[in-house]
Amino acid sequence: MKAYAAALGAALFGAASISAFTPAFSTKVALTRASNAATFQSSALSMADDDDKVFDQEAYIAESKEMRLKHLEEQAMFSLKIAVENYGNAVFPNALIAGDVVITHLLHRMGYLKDGQAKIMCVDTFHLFPETMEFLREIEDHYGFKAEVFCAEGVP
Repeated sequence: MKAYAAALGAALFGAASISAFTPAFSTKVALTRASNAATFQSSALSMADDDDKVFDQEAYIAESKEMRLKHLEEQAMFSLKIAVENYGNAVFPNALIAGDVVITHLLHRMGYLKDGQAKIMCVDTFHLFPETMEFLREIEDHYGFKAEVFCAEGVP
């Protein structure tokens, strides 16, 4: 078991730090982790082992996508929370592309746009499609905030 713990330590922390981390791995912990890994099966694998059931690949893919999206959303919301709550006057630039609209949506869901903890800014280059500024107005109306729009000085 010590060899297993040393190999695991080398894989996780690099060969140079084996001696520093190997004692932290106990035989009981290594056995528990190994037995848990061996006994864990996803629903897709257990369905494949059961003769009466057929593996539903579409359901598995849908479940995997849902889990991944949930994880990504949680990560994004955590990052936004850190940015807004730990730094004063949080301003998020928005180029009105898909990713920026997702961030705006998450800021709204977290209540940061409503209470003014976060602001959205856009740059009007005067070379945007007319629909772009219309889309900005739609987003402002939908989420109940007013974006700060910047443009070149001296241009009406």
